[in-house]
Amino acid sequence: MLYLIDAVGTCNLRCPSCPVGNMSDSFIDAPRPKGFMEPEKFKRIIDKILREEKNKFRVALYNWGEALLHPKISELTDYLAQKNISFDISTNLNVDCDLWEIIKSNPTLFRVSISGGYQTTYQKSHKGGDINLVLSNLYRLRYLLDRANGLNKKITTNIQVYYHLYRDNCDDDIARVYNLCAELGFSFTQGVAFLMPLEKIIYGLVPGEKFSPQDQETLDRMYIPLEAQRVLGKLGKSQRCVLKDAQTVINYDGSVPTCCAVFDPAFFIADDFLENDLEHLKELKEKSPICSPCMENGLHDVAIQNPISIWNTILREEQAKIPTKYISNLLTAPALSINSHHKTDGTTSS
Repeated sequence: MLYLIDAVGTCNLRCPSCPVGNMSDSFIDAPRPKGFMEPEKFKRIIDKILREEKNKFRVALYNWGEALLHPKISELTDYLAQKNISFDISTNLNVDCDLWEIIKSNPTLFRVSISGGYQTTYQKSHKGGDINLVLSNLYRLRYLLDRANGLNKKITTNIQVYYHLYRDNCDDDIARVYNLCAELGFSFTQGVAFLMPLEKIIYGLVPGEKFSPQDQETLDRMYIPLEAQRVLGKLGKSQRCVLKDAQTVINYDGSVPTCCAVFDPAFFIADDFLENDLEHLKELKEKSPICSPCMENGLHDVAIQNPISIWNTILREEQAKIPTKYISNLLTAPALSINSHHKTDGTTSS
């Protein structure tokens, strides 16, 4: 089981593919909770999980919020380390915080979200971000890992750079990030960008439903159009939902959404995690009204890009059609290869 604890109820960026950037309060039924989870509340939540969870679990300090904005983030990571709980962090790394204390707590995974190697491309999808700050922080992470291990801290954290693939960021941008990961000894992972949250994809099923100009611009940059994603979802059509069955999300204020893919408070199943036992939360998830339209259309598979082999095939075919310098591989090494169809004048070979 994965417990996604969104210790920060906001983000410093407004990425157009993310609900923080594309779901205004006027679009949803009630304002989203915003703020920081108090360390004492966080500890009570962790203690409750330890008491009630019968299976092996880990904690992820993220969902829609930016965890490293939390002024006491190291207190949270220290507590997880004290309890010998495996935990992950995902961040846009557009922050200026004490990374040393976090690294000393030895996260299992420290994921950095990136969508370009140069500012012109990066700021399209990481709106409000500065790629130079991100790159400098990646160098700092390498320094801190070396420093910690030099002090026999035995840090085993996997630093993973997660590159969001768009139609216009697979030339020099992706090469710069890929080469930097090789230089620093960090993992380089790719994923096909798609529009979230789940509600927006479901609303888009309605004939004539209109997206905002920003939504449409984002959709136009994506390799796999929304309609094609729905077709892929119906191909997979898994009988069960991994997001519902194997994850529990907890917002900064303790409220519990149906799953990590929803944003609208209308689809929260409980006001306070601390007041509901795990079995009861499982029952409430099964009754969530958003699950039926989601699973009927296979959108639960779209959210995890299942089956990944088909997503990978379509991605590579699309990259071969347009003048990208590189072809991606989501499944095996090497992660990138030269696009034989690419020409330096920006055309494709016949």
